[in-house]
Amino acid sequence: MSWLEQFREQYRNVPSSTGAFLLWLVVAAKALNIMPTLGGDTTMDGKAVKIPKPYLPFVRFNRRTGELVLGNAKLELRIVTRNGINPCFLFDRRTGRKYADTDYCYGTPDAPRPKLVAPPKIVKAHNSPLQRVSKKPPKGSHCEPFVEVTLIGQQGNLRLEHRFRVLPDSLEEQLKVTNKGNEAVYLRDKVFGFCKTLFDGKAWLPEMQDCRFVAIPYRREPETGAFQDFSVSQLVQRKGWFYVTNYPGIAGMQRFDDPAFGSEGWSWVDEDGDHAFVIAKHNNEAMEWSLLTPMRQGRKMVLCFGGAGFWKLGDPEPAVQLQPNESFTFGITRYIPCHGGWKGAFYEFRRWMESLGHRVPKDYNPPIHWNELYDNPLWWGPDTPERRQQFYRREHMEEEAQKASELGCEALYLDPGWDTSFGSSVWADERLGKQREFVRMIKERYGLKLALHTPLAGWCDVNAYPMEARRKSKDGQVLPSLCSAAPSYLQTKAERLLKLCEDGAEFLMFDGSAFTGECYDEKHGHSLPLTRHEHCLAYLNLTQTVKRKYPKVLIELHDPIVAGVTVRYAPTYFLHSLPHSFDELWGYEFMWDPMEDLRSGRALSLYYINLAYSIPIYLHIDLRKDNENAVMFWWYASTCRHLGVGGKHPDQKVWEAHKQAMRIYRQFKRFYTQGEFYGIDETVHAHVLPNPKPKTRNIIAVLNIFNLATTEVEREIRFKPSDIGLPNNLRLHCIGVPYHQQEDGGVILWVRLPALGHQLVEVQASR
Repeated sequence: MSWLEQFREQYRNVPSSTGAFLLWLVVAAKALNIMPTLGGDTTMDGKAVKIPKPYLPFVRFNRRTGELVLGNAKLELRIVTRNGINPCFLFDRRTGRKYADTDYCYGTPDAPRPKLVAPPKIVKAHNSPLQRVSKKPPKGSHCEPFVEVTLIGQQGNLRLEHRFRVLPDSLEEQLKVTNKGNEAVYLRDKVFGFCKTLFDGKAWLPEMQDCRFVAIPYRREPETGAFQDFSVSQLVQRKGWFYVTNYPGIAGMQRFDDPAFGSEGWSWVDEDGDHAFVIAKHNNEAMEWSLLTPMRQGRKMVLCFGGAGFWKLGDPEPAVQLQPNESFTFGITRYIPCHGGWKGAFYEFRRWMESLGHRVPKDYNPPIHWNELYDNPLWWGPDTPERRQQFYRREHMEEEAQKASELGCEALYLDPGWDTSFGSSVWADERLGKQREFVRMIKERYGLKLALHTPLAGWCDVNAYPMEARRKSKDGQVLPSLCSAAPSYLQTKAERLLKLCEDGAEFLMFDGSAFTGECYDEKHGHSLPLTRHEHCLAYLNLTQTVKRKYPKVLIELHDPIVAGVTVRYAPTYFLHSLPHSFDELWGYEFMWDPMEDLRSGRALSLYYINLAYSIPIYLHIDLRKDNENAVMFWWYASTCRHLGVGGKHPDQKVWEAHKQAMRIYRQFKRFYTQGEFYGIDETVHAHVLPNPKPKTRNIIAVLNIFNLATTEVEREIRFKPSDIGLPNNLRLHCIGVPYHQQEDGGVILWVRLPALGHQLVEVQASR
């Protein structure tokens, strides 16, 4: 379609006199080479405007001034190029909120702008990943229009390729850096990003006074339960931080200060509490985060955001130092204006992550695990061959299988003790009999599948693997620990895991996945020393080896850098959704004292993680710590899509409560494993099956309501159907509690909950 045809189609309902005037403006604009993509005008003063519909992403380039303007119905970005590349102005077209209003930071606040070395490349096409551009959508596909601008600049020996893509509801940014010099370039301290003025040299900007910046997904830290929800003054007065533990050379959990505040995404919430701006980062090829960095820019104090930078121990590690002619492409930053405050921003983040493949697998139905560890004396004392012989035999596992069957579990999970030695991943025939026979026995007698704890190199008996798999120090000394990237380790481990799957294992836990430390063995083929990045890729390769042959075997991967602790080092999504990768995340080690983790606030982090991700989380919990209200059981059932339990409570009354809770859970299991998670608040969760088709009195959702106080409470809970992902015109019926639905669709329900109690509510719907 020609531009004239586009014009006529877009403005076919405009009065003829107005249309003639607009056509004259368009002709003049084309003559001056500043023609925008048709679909609406853009503002030049940052004020909110009325947007005609339909409205497409637009771009305008003024060759005379070198200014680029691009945007959509919600956002507008201006890029100055005359005296160097400078994306200096980004604002919300609906509200007038200026998100960026001063010079872009290319490395340091006082660094020169990259000199434009080629005309801007402008593409108008249909939606596809940022790395791939196709001008025509595939037949039968649904594609959104977009415009894309690529700017190539030179800053000393550094070549920068800066790419912006505008979609109908968002803006994406990506940076590629190349060392064009003859010596290595060190980038560890560089910061790239838009800048928002906080202090203009004379006064603090009042428009920022009541804004909030909320971390996505960890609004509550799993390490401490503390909130990461900041005002501007808190960002300026504090330093950022991160936690590291279970890492070579670091004893215990340590907190490190950092100039930047890092997260996988941020929700920038306006003072009205409704309008929000998502700043989200995604990079599945190297660990990277979305950073907020307060810094001085001349006399100004600014907040640098988006772009790219380094965080934690120096990640993304492959970009820290570039050799001559070496390049690195940072991950995509997506900017999304939205409504609904910080929670609306979480849901927008989740939608984006799901579009990238981080979602619940189709027909996901993980078996409920019974973990034998809690009642097994082996774990609570030394792990020796003699104690394994004493406490970990077939008859002991049959006792655990009986408990699992009585409770209503669907799989027997064997924690440390089932193999010949810790982490060997070789089935102990001598104590348990042949694996295939064991699998047949627990299936026929107890209706259970087999799940196994299969730790990786950081947590294994080194003597169970070849000598060639061990690490070497810088001086060539062989160390008493395994190298995660040693070919002999990976080959041996893969062969053993494949054998376990062949003989009937249907779930593997990749515990012990922490970074194994520096290794200088040249025969291993990795960098000298081994890097964190290579370590992660080695475990991805191991996972893919298993999944290619046994795609239906579920694999859970702990954090690939620290593992087995409440700290999350790698981005939550990292390595997930790649071909033949793992299926599930670990539940932040809340397995040992899950009631205390819940009451302390640490396990409340799971609520926020579910608002931001639908990647399944796996956790097993110690039922011996629960109460007769089964509040702990229901909390983790509500926040972990794959539930595991263990430890028979000594109080028969509580054990009966658990059996009753399990019967109800299994009745609604699809809601918890496949449903969409919504939060009314931290203690009111909704699980809604996707694409509901309401019929008369059809169960469409379940609510879990918790009282985490030590006294009885009465509560009034209000919500609209849209708060839990449903149309507001639905008639809802709440089973189990008194309720009332108002004329505007809002629902009020009343509950009385005992101390540390729980209430499940069935929500039925009809038109």
